[in-house]
Amino acid sequence: MKISPLYHALVQENLVHQFIIHTNQHYDLNTSDALFHDLERQQPHYHLGIGSGTHAEQKGQMMMAYKKLLVEL
Repeated sequence: MKISPLYHALVQENLVHQFIIHTNQHYDLNTSDALFHDLERQQPHYHLGIGSGTHAEQKGQMMMAYKKLLVEL
């Protein structure tokens, strides 16, 4: 939600290659897919599959999954 204006500006200007990474910390349809639909964003290119847990657990899992994805890319 916070990045939506920047994402749309980058798409419009075609200045950089961007892709969307979804953490999946909000994984039900009401808070995940509906958000992308409401903000008129394309669906995420990558899903990290974080799921539920404490705030600290989610952040740690996000950091590890994000690093792994960047190494793969």
